[in-house]
Amino acid sequence: KPISDQRVRQAILLALDKPAIMQAGIMGLGNLVGGGIPPAMKYWYVPADQLPNQKRDVAKAKQLLTEAGYPNGFDMKLRIIVGYATMAANAPVIAANLKDAGINVTVETVDLGVWIEDWRAFREPVTLNAWGGFMDPDLLYYRHFHSAPKGADFRRWKNAKADDLLDKGRGTVDPAKRKPYYDELQKLIAEDPIMVPLYSADLLNVMQKSVKGDVQHPSGWYYGFKDTWLDK
Repeated sequence: KPISDQRVRQAILLALDKPAIMQAGIMGLGNLVGGGIPPAMKYWYVPADQLPNQKRDVAKAKQLLTEAGYPNGFDMKLRIIVGYATMAANAPVIAANLKDAGINVTVETVDLGVWIEDWRAFREPVTLNAWGGFMDPDLLYYRHFHSAPKGADFRRWKNAKADDLLDKGRGTVDPAKRKPYYDELQKLIAEDPIMVPLYSADLLNVMQKSVKGDVQHPSGWYYGFKDTWLDK
């Protein structure tokens, strides 16, 4: 509690100014994300403006908090990881956004080892982190969001509808048959925000003219190095 209440999670999402958060973290060089799939996964990506609850609405956020029994808001810890510049830049904006809805945020910074230990032990408080490197929605979602024992369900969602969509999504290799399930899952995450995806940063590369053949892989990993060579 109180994050166990769906109305509180919706209020948090509605109180956030995602463009301002993206501007603070990466100077606006990216795309907003609403359902967890980044735009680099073009076939599967549902743009944020096509998903619910993506436009800031502080009045509605306050209404939801009142309905959930928190008319005066509440105090919340937001954990970030030491050494991550984007998190350090984003956290104050998030805290200011939530303050407008009556949620008083205290930012806590911990070492990565502490973060990982608490995440694996399912005792992580509300937290901010970077996430990526996946090229298929099953790899992106299943382990993280499917309830146990099939998945790890790190966010303690235990959502039967999500489980059904995830099982159906891996039940066929036909992309056209799989896509509706993952479209629906992105909508579900926007309606019942067990996490709040913020943005996907552009991947910017700078290199000397002698570097040839380098292509940035959309996962964010440096797979392009296998074809990179120096014209010297």
